[in-house]
Amino acid sequence: MIALPWGIESYCLQIQVLDSSKATGEGKTGIAYNSEGLIVATLADNESAPVVYDAASSKIEAIAAIGTYVAPTSSKCRFGEISSTYMPGAYQIQLPNARLAVAGARELIVKAFGAANMAQTDYRIRFTTPAYYADIFFNRSGTQDEYTVCWFHDGVLETTGITNASIKATLRADASVLFTTSMVQVGSTGVFKYDATGANVLDPGEAYIIEVTATIDGATRTWRRSIGRDN
Repeated sequence: MIALPWGIESYCLQIQVLDSSKATGEGKTGIAYNSEGLIVATLADNESAPVVYDAASSKIEAIAAIGTYVAPTSSKCRFGEISSTYMPGAYQIQLPNARLAVAGARELIVKAFGAANMAQTDYRIRFTTPAYYADIFFNRSGTQDEYTVCWFHDGVLETTGITNASIKATLRADASVLFTTSMVQVGSTGVFKYDATGANVLDPGEAYIIEVTATIDGATRTWRRSIGRDN
């Protein structure tokens, strides 16, 4: 079993296929994307029937360069041998990105079988939940409060695809809302900012809960941090 983030894109799955005609555990070489009988089948844990790619129906395409993902044609996958000399029995499968982003799925089983002397190979992929978070930076500059927000996905700075970014300040003492407003991007960096002035400036000596919200990867993400003007 391998663990992958749900929704991962451009993933090249590597499998090891044994030669069923030999009892020595040797890898099976020479299987091509169009080998007679070859089948690649996938099933998510919340699906009732597998999605099948078979050579007989030309549903399996070649891989032009091992390790370089190229999206398969609609309703197809890609299959290729890695190196019959140095990695006998090692193959790569390139599935459509959608197979690794089945809504609500927690697991995906991938089976490869059917070619002559090809032992059935099973792979179980467990999906992990992507980790999203934000760093909220606060700076007091003269008569204005400056907020800067960086958004992260699995530890990597998000620079594109962030929409509907907003910020809200709530007084910790009585839960009254000081302001709610949209944020603007700093150029095309993926970093967002808001400069508060006048009535939206934090009161000295008070603690506030700063909440930032944005739409990332099609879902609303929200983070909070306690901030005081005296920080």
